[in-house]
Amino acid sequence: MPGGNAGTLVNISDGWDSDVPAALTHSTGSLAFGTNGAQYVNGGYIGIAADGRAKSATISVWLKPASLTQDMRLWGQLRSISTPPHPLGAISLRNDGFGWALCGFHNAYSWVPVLPFGRYTTNEWQHLCFVWQNNQVVTYYNGNPAGGMDHIFEFDREPSGQTMSLGIGARYLNSYGKAYDGKMDDFAVWDGALTAERVRQLSSGVSPLAITPQGNIVQPGPPLASYRMDGDVMDASGNYHGTAAGDATFTDGSGDTPFAYAGNKALQLDGDGDRVSIADTTALRPGTQAWTLSLWFKTSNTNQTAALIGKRKPVPPYTQMGLWMAGAGTGNTGNGQKIHTFVIGTEAPRWEVHSNREYADGKWHHVALVRRDGNWSPVLYIDGIATAIFVNHDAGTRPHDINCTEPWYIGDVGNGSYFEGLIDEVAMWDSALSSEQVAWLAQNSLASMAPKEPALPLVAYRMNNNARDACGVHHGSLVGNTAFVSGAGNTPFSFAGNYALQLDGDSSYVTVNDDPALRPGTNAWTMSLWFKTSVGDRYSGLVAKRKPGSPYTQMSLMMGGSLAGNPGTGGNLHTFLIGTQTSNDRWEVSSRADYADGEWHHAALVRPAGDKSPVLFVDGVMTAVLANVDKGLRPHDINCTEPWLIGKSNSSSSFEGLIDEVAMWNTALTAGEIAWLSQNSIDTLFPRGTMITVR
Repeated sequence: MPGGNAGTLVNISDGWDSDVPAALTHSTGSLAFGTNGAQYVNGGYIGIAADGRAKSATISVWLKPASLTQDMRLWGQLRSISTPPHPLGAISLRNDGFGWALCGFHNAYSWVPVLPFGRYTTNEWQHLCFVWQNNQVVTYYNGNPAGGMDHIFEFDREPSGQTMSLGIGARYLNSYGKAYDGKMDDFAVWDGALTAERVRQLSSGVSPLAITPQGNIVQPGPPLASYRMDGDVMDASGNYHGTAAGDATFTDGSGDTPFAYAGNKALQLDGDGDRVSIADTTALRPGTQAWTLSLWFKTSNTNQTAALIGKRKPVPPYTQMGLWMAGAGTGNTGNGQKIHTFVIGTEAPRWEVHSNREYADGKWHHVALVRRDGNWSPVLYIDGIATAIFVNHDAGTRPHDINCTEPWYIGDVGNGSYFEGLIDEVAMWDSALSSEQVAWLAQNSLASMAPKEPALPLVAYRMNNNARDACGVHHGSLVGNTAFVSGAGNTPFSFAGNYALQLDGDSSYVTVNDDPALRPGTNAWTMSLWFKTSVGDRYSGLVAKRKPGSPYTQMSLMMGGSLAGNPGTGGNLHTFLIGTQTSNDRWEVSSRADYADGEWHHAALVRPAGDKSPVLFVDGVMTAVLANVDKGLRPHDINCTEPWLIGKSNSSSSFEGLIDEVAMWNTALTAGEIAWLSQNSIDTLFPRGTMITVR
């Protein structure tokens, strides 16, 4: 195992078996536990949390039970002390009045169901995954969210502090429950919470060795429609404006909005006829396509049966998609404080779940509902993470067809289910946002997505037939066989006199002499440029300032592979930030996407002030990255005296292709400013024409 644990088989008579899940093309065998009665695997001490109560963890396994004996243990703690308090976290298949084939966690008081009745069957391979985050566990069955509860991961230590080993299929204290009878394959534990997408990959047959916990948050693309509620109900896209009804008002001030910025307001609804309606149009009907709903809400009303947002047909089969503040009942939810969701198509069966927790607590909460393409259950996110749910109803053919022609409502669904409280930053996408993108929405305002012109850069190289700095101070020098080209496709923007730098990949580049003002040090910093490749896989520099000897102090943006340290060739963007510590103490990431496609792309690397991680943007949005290395004290001190190089690094080949509009700021640009740069030429930041001095 990658973590170093070597499991020990105890009393297992059958041993290894050639029967494996059909999806696991990488697997050559499974473990058959047998029927000894005391069989299990000693998984050793996991050691994923110093106090044994991990803030986040994941367990994934493929199961094929041979029987569904009452209280058959799947895993738990190998413990020698029989006195309480007992550690949390044992899980078994049970029949405690809930019905056979129910997985349940022991919460120190009783068994709690975390999978609906009837999900598990004998002699059939099924994938089960549990994800712990924010002191709750979310259960996935065959890749779909299926349940959960408030729960602490406590498989590592006794409440008294002693370490414990993980017992896979083991009876508790060798006395309680029954040993697992059946087969298991690909049992894996992560020190971190896997996203819904990664769980889905596991259930589709991807090896656990290829799965890592959630990486950086990623800014989503522009929404289909968004309502910032800053004094009106206008759609920021300009296409689907809302209409307020009742005496809905807008409020601002401390605590009245989820984000504090000038002009920010929130929609205030009194629960008595207030709502916003958005006229129906074909583009706003989810149909069977992927869809995302996102909003912020705040309420202190103890119990409601009220809609936060919804589109609903008022007669059977009540075709709808919506988010509610309501109770836990099925169909008729009743009053409550839970987030309750409905996705009902043109047939009566539906997907209906509610959150395990209550949220009428007078605090701002972010909620998102994400439906993917295909036969997958939607995912409910609260405050940036997939939340524990209770499945009220899950039937019918997915994806359910939401084709009703009623309006979208905010604060109602057209039937008088009026919400009392505050709502802000409502948005819809006609695509399924990733977990990383939902996490971004829970930490950033939609306002930061709006393009905003940045201030003048520290240096700017427009490459209009020369490598001069448009700011007039730090001019570049051409090296090798460089050229400048114009015309259709040769520049990212078309205007008179516009050119781009052409590099042949054979020692041609631009050098900018060192100056104290051009040393990032520990300051906030932004690098921005456009590039277009002429070849496929290669390892070359786009822009870099690098010390050639250890610890290789540098800030660089490269084109190459995704390996750590020596990236190799490829079409990924690869970045290094190495300070004056050792070369192992660095921030190094690579994009997950390949950009060596012969198209123009905008890239920006933003390092915020303080100890925050830098952010890589591609084509105006934060891009998904593979975090190769993230060690050492941030911010890394980039104080080397080597020149800046454009189209090369002193550790790589020259870039082959076109580069344009290279600029740097000694500040951290916002997401909105990066979006602006991906849509507008930096040429527009500088005065044009003839300057006349009047005395």
